Amino acid sequence: MMATNSLSTRLKEERKRLGMTQQEIADKVSITRETWSRYESAKIAPGSEVLLNLVNLGVDTNYILTGVRIIPIDSLSRSSVLTTAEETGTYKAGVQLTQQELELIYCYRKVSEDGKKSIEDIAKLLATQQAKQ
Repeated sequence: MMATNSLSTRLKEERKRLGMTQQEIADKVSITRETWSRYESAKIAPGSEVLLNLVNLGVDTNYILTGVRIIPIDSLSRSSVLTTAEETGTYKAGVQLTQQELELIYCYRKVSEDGKKSIEDIAKLLATQQAKQ
């Protein structure tokens, strides 16, 4: 049997997060319920085709494979981003972000390309000015 925070455990967590039964998720990724059950009981591991199908369902495959969540800020509301980040304490590859940093990322991703350029220019200008002080 695998460790508590194993790939099999994370597969089950993600299935439950999506509110699906083993049969429902198996149907969505074109496998049998028995095969899915074997994934969750750590008897076999899903292949790349199943993982790609899981991505299309909204499963965080980075979390499935590594145990580290990547927060998809574009697909979440601002409050969800902050709540999720507070729960996990991390954003992508274990880098700690503050609430202010998460809000900045949220806003950055919501503006136009011109807006992004302006934000970048202002940030660089401020960093340069403060480095001189």
